[in-house]
Amino acid sequence: MKNASIYVRNSHFYIVPLAYCAGVHINAEPIVVIADSVSDEALGQKILDTVALPEPEVANPDDSIVMPLFKAAKVRSWKAFINGTQSIFLEQDVDGTIKLLPTINNGKCFLFAPEKTRVVSADCPPAEIGKAVRHLFQEIIDATRVQIPLGRTFKKNR
Repeated sequence: MKNASIYVRNSHFYIVPLAYCAGVHINAEPIVVIADSVSDEALGQKILDTVALPEPEVANPDDSIVMPLFKAAKVRSWKAFINGTQSIFLEQDVDGTIKLLPTINNGKCFLFAPEKTRVVSADCPPAEIGKAVRHLFQEIIDATRVQIPLGRTFKKNR
């Protein structure tokens, strides 16, 4: 199984291959950065190209693992990166089927929202993959506009 993360922030998609090390998925290289105005076909093709790469090898997870992502996003910290960012976790099974697992940004990390998972067949053209990713991101963004921030309570007007 191959995995990647797809982030959208500041009008760009970040497509990041993931390595599995010490029981966790770790960002690896090469990171693809493309404008969110790219066609669905080009987006889908970049995603397919990323998961077609051999699984990256990572010696040990440490802070240097996220540095290429920070460099690509032009930020210095996770807090700066996650601010305004949305993410989809991608799993490609051995038969080529792709699962798109959306996440919810809680300000500290990305939490899976498995009820919104989309499955794309192995023989799906790149344009359909790009369209599915774009549509899922739009759903995530729309949902965050109506949610009450975590931990926030409202008092009655007196």
